[in-house]
Amino acid sequence: IGATFFIFLFIPSTAQAATHTLIGYDYNSDFLTQTLTKDKSPYLIEHNCSGNDLNAGITLTIEAGVVIKFAPPRNCGWTLNRTNMAVYGNLIINGTKEEPVIFTSWNDDTSGGDTNSNGNTTSPINGDWGRIQFNTKLGNISIKNAIFRYGGGTNPSMIAISMGSITPTLDNLELAYSSTYGIVTSIPITIHNSRFLHNNSGAISQDPFNNPQIDAINNWWGDDSGPTTPSNPNGTGQKIFGNVLYDPWVGKTVQQKNPVIIVPGILGSEQKNGVWVI
Repeated sequence: IGATFFIFLFIPSTAQAATHTLIGYDYNSDFLTQTLTKDKSPYLIEHNCSGNDLNAGITLTIEAGVVIKFAPPRNCGWTLNRTNMAVYGNLIINGTKEEPVIFTSWNDDTSGGDTNSNGNTTSPINGDWGRIQFNTKLGNISIKNAIFRYGGGTNPSMIAISMGSITPTLDNLELAYSSTYGIVTSIPITIHNSRFLHNNSGAISQDPFNNPQIDAINNWWGDDSGPTTPSNPNGTGQKIFGNVLYDPWVGKTVQQKNPVIIVPGILGSEQKNGVWVI
């Protein structure tokens, strides 16, 4: 009777290829009104040499747990351009602390899987994609519980807020691994409960031609000593530039002082031979 033999081959696993969903575009390669959902994540923002605008009257809503990746650079004419996004309409990001919305590089396999299907061949680096530019005067910008990583390529910052834009709502964000600043703004903004780390130029900078007030208290700057800025000589965290309120910050140690209690009146404190007696 013949014997049957089975041979099992064990092959070391690598990053698993992951499918992705292309964000909806109109005939001009600009975004359609749409809602991005976790069940179809990760999503890809294509590289369009002209396009990738969220135009006035258009609303992009992003639900908790969604991962969005920016396509790799491509040649536009004779120039290698990184993928950008310009916002003139409504951008509503509804992440949660447990499931933030993540904007990241096409090469980032740790978020949304191996969408470029090349295993461990590539890794994300600072500046893989460009920036998100806020230009809207009439739209609604609300960004809560979101992570932005590996942007800033060939731009002053990963997030840029232009003069004339409405003030965005920014809360509980992480801005990391930008090849330049995390944020550059031309208008006053408020950003709280957020984290800045591993950005090559620093965390926040104001537009050099303007002097906007930036309310950035209660953030973590990459080190408990606080941000690097002339008014904080012991700070070794991410650099900030301009009119930025940063104190108090997350991680700041406040020195406690022991109070001196003096009780007046009968049976109160008195001094005897130069010594206080209770």
